Amino acid sequence: MDRYPDSTPASSFSWRGPKLVALTVLLPLAFAALGYWEQGRSVELQEQQTKTRILVEQAVERLQAATARDPQARIRDNQGRPMSASYTLQRAQDRLEALETEEMVAGIRGYLPPVAMWAGGLAALLGATGLLAAVLMGRAGRASRARLLASFNLVRRTLPFHMAMQIVLLAAASLAVLGFEGAALWHSGRLSSGDVKLMAVAGMFGIFAIILVFGALSQLRKALRLFTPDPLPLLGREVNRDEAAGLWRAVLDLSARCNAQPPEHIVVGLTDGYFVTSSDIVLRPEERRISGRTLHVPLPHLALTDREEAAAIIGHELGHFSGEDTEYSRRFVPIYAGVSRSLEAVAESEANGNALSLVLTRPAMMLGLFVMEQFDHAVHHWSRQREFAADAVGARLTSNKAAASALLRSSAIHPRIHEILGEVAEKPANRPADLLPAILRAAAERGLDDPRIHLEEQQPHPTDTHPPTSQRIAALGLLTPSGPDAEVLAHATRPVLPGEPTALDACFADPGAIGRLLTEDFAGALQQHEAAVAEALERAAAAVQAEDEREIFENTAAASWVFFVLGGILVCMGAVGMALWLTAELGIETVLSSMIILTGLPMLVAALFFRRRGRRPVMVLTPTGFRSPGLADEVPWLDIADFTLFTGNALRLEFLIALGRPMPRSISRRAKVDASGRTVTLPSYGLRGLKPAAYAELLGTYWRAAIARAELAQRRAATPATAEAEPAADDTMIRAPGPWG
Repeated sequence: MDRYPDSTPASSFSWRGPKLVALTVLLPLAFAALGYWEQGRSVELQEQQTKTRILVEQAVERLQAATARDPQARIRDNQGRPMSASYTLQRAQDRLEALETEEMVAGIRGYLPPVAMWAGGLAALLGATGLLAAVLMGRAGRASRARLLASFNLVRRTLPFHMAMQIVLLAAASLAVLGFEGAALWHSGRLSSGDVKLMAVAGMFGIFAIILVFGALSQLRKALRLFTPDPLPLLGREVNRDEAAGLWRAVLDLSARCNAQPPEHIVVGLTDGYFVTSSDIVLRPEERRISGRTLHVPLPHLALTDREEAAAIIGHELGHFSGEDTEYSRRFVPIYAGVSRSLEAVAESEANGNALSLVLTRPAMMLGLFVMEQFDHAVHHWSRQREFAADAVGARLTSNKAAASALLRSSAIHPRIHEILGEVAEKPANRPADLLPAILRAAAERGLDDPRIHLEEQQPHPTDTHPPTSQRIAALGLLTPSGPDAEVLAHATRPVLPGEPTALDACFADPGAIGRLLTEDFAGALQQHEAAVAEALERAAAAVQAEDEREIFENTAAASWVFFVLGGILVCMGAVGMALWLTAELGIETVLSSMIILTGLPMLVAALFFRRRGRRPVMVLTPTGFRSPGLADEVPWLDIADFTLFTGNALRLEFLIALGRPMPRSISRRAKVDASGRTVTLPSYGLRGLKPAAYAELLGTYWRAAIARAELAQRRAATPATAEAEPAADDTMIRAPGPWG
């Protein structure tokens, strides 16, 4: 298989058509429609202002003429009331000056609707063309690998700018709409308090939108510099032509026979499977970087396969060096990683999850996800084709039976290799000086797995999907209705004989030396990992000290005051009604007053209930566990397998009790214990001084600290020799070889 650096798996992307079209096309069109509507209103307003100006100017001329004839002249207004002509002239002139300000504001507003129309229309056009281009490029990529590469290259150059333009255009459209409506509140010299508040809100939205856009664009700008993938870290050693003369000779011969470019580097290791790559590699523990075509050969696999099987596997890998297959992978990886990083940059800018960020940045994010999904289908299509083609190369160099046997043999020996590496990881003090003989001995003593149980397995890969082993054997013509060909299966599952010569002897000048060196490297990697784990445990344990006890209170003050005020008002009203009844001796008031009092009293009781509830902690966090008023005893953190905090109208904290641990006992409705589901649920109102995210983080800190302290105590209780070197088993660190690709 061709090895890729880690990146976001394309299969994680999902798309919902109507939502995507609504966000990328219909939403911008809605802004454009708002701009069109505002344009009509702006024209009508300007026409109305022109007519008003003409009328006011005519009135000023008439009043000026009247006052010139008689400064004390009086005129009648529209309602027939006499008014001083000079006073009316002053008001008309003031109105004329105010009209000039309003016309200026209207003129500025007139520029905004076209901005909303054009920005919204262009954003919708970008969304529609982006969707269409993604579909067309995805189809073209499935038809031709060359077109797939060209399309990916185009995406690398244009998608971040496309996303940035979409964000900018949506921001411009929204700001234009907000600006137009905000300016509509302007009445020269006559702004009410409500108008001022609305203008302030519109201004805050505008400022927030600008900040949000600049944040998203800044993240995209950073993402443009991240298109070059990081080198692939690899635990292994490069072998030259003197150290591995036989291996180099065989690889060069196979390269010439299949017309493939020979590797520039051969790296051997214990923990990874066969793969080739043209990406840069950092060899550990040397921390040496190598570039160019590299073939990685796992020594345990090489030792447990025969000459023909090894040739079929290496021929398969060299097949990826023919037809620029690894160049395809090398060029695809940075583009894929770059697109993922661009999407992550936009996601970071909308992390607040507010409505405005969803409007401005979500369409670009959704479009990017859709583009990735379209290419993902094409990449998976060609990945599967490449594997079948590489299988054919390996079979052509050896035979179909050898290629099929190599596939089955890899599945059969993989568990033994993984077991030995895992045992060494659990007890490094007991590791042998050379792991290769230990793996061979385990394979001989424990036997091999039945490869038929692995026929439908696919090797996991960050950007690639390999066909199941059954399909690959079927493509070689050696899969019968009852399973793999009997002769091939028998050869693939042959027993490992102790002391039998292996391919290592013919490949290396001193196989023992290289085996011991790789074993030391593996032990060193375990020690580094152990040191990192120990440091992480110390940090987690130190986050909560022995005296750290935290009380969590519910935020019931608001509810208490609401019920107290409402209940107090009702009781006072009822009391006043009763007093009136006593003085006026009216019967109807006593019934009504009694009902009001009876309604208010429960509210006062509820106010006292909430006040009292708010004074008692809903939870007390201690270094060893937590207490709750609804539970009889403290629940140890070590009994908790996981917890989830649900938010909504109220908070609901759900703990999952680990199997084998005693279930807590509920003593009130403030805690619900479900023995069948092994859950403890603690409902609560909003918390005082804690947001839900901070609440969950606080719980996690106490939980992790308790687990870390227990783990450290367990390690200290171990024997000195074991405590010095023994790490916790961690399968994520051990990359045991899988079936070759």
